[in-house]
Amino acid sequence: MTPIANTHATGAVIVREPEDQFYGDRTYSPMDPQGHVWTFGQTIRHVTREDVLSEPSRDERRSRMTTICE
Repeated sequence: MTPIANTHATGAVIVREPEDQFYGDRTYSPMDPQGHVWTFGQTIRHVTREDVLSEPSRDERRSRMTTICE
């Protein structure tokens, strides 16, 4: 059973879908039946400091998308 299927089977609700993070992890957040929100993550790639510094910031990406969409 996948982690997401297991989450649903326990009665939890996904409050943040699985998403790849800039630092190399994939994370998601379920809320259990008692209302507690948990965050789970798994490293999916090794990211160096140089990788992070060479990536455009979120604001830079947003600015580019705004320019493209205009």
